Amino acid sequence: HPQLPQYVTPFLLNTPLDGGGVGKIIRSASPRYQPDDYIVLPFVGYPWKTRCVLNVNNDSNGSSSKLDTFHVAADEIDENQLSHLLGAIGMPGLTAYCGIVHASNLSQQETVVISAAAGAVGSIAGQIDRTERGARVVGICGSEEKCKILTENLGFDVAINYKSPEFESCLSEALNDSGFDVYFDSVGGLV
Repeated sequence: HPQLPQYVTPFLLNTPLDGGGVGKIIRSASPRYQPDDYIVLPFVGYPWKTRCVLNVNNDSNGSSSKLDTFHVAADEIDENQLSHLLGAIGMPGLTAYCGIVHASNLSQQETVVISAAAGAVGSIAGQIDRTERGARVVGICGSEEKCKILTENLGFDVAINYKSPEFESCLSEALNDSGFDVYFDSVGGLV
């Protein structure tokens, strides 16, 4: 059987893993990047090791040759918030924002059901729906502890553990037999 196409290259043995990453610039041969600034690769391609050399040469139009690379000046972000560049304001946040704001026509007081609601994308999608759009948000996740985090910390109206034997009845009760307006799915399958 031929292998299915992949959106990332498989990891290689005996080499550092790579993925999204944030690095502090120590030296730069480019006038665009200054020492103490940061370089961010939010998706793939950042080697997970202590020090590395990244080639971020500009093309003739002045744009980065790597479309998923961006630069953050040292005075634009606090060092304690660098992880946000890979989370809430990185790829998971962008995925949630685009999926909720651009792909759904949700209006005030509608109901949204979110699978993988305690995950990086789902947790942000639920917060956007709840705080920015006034939606009633029902989160589906995989443990009672995650349910508690969703309702007590992230502002979800209801959270349901899909591993519970009462999952279907709990979901039906949460939807008040009126259904839902948007389903934000991050898992597929039976749920």
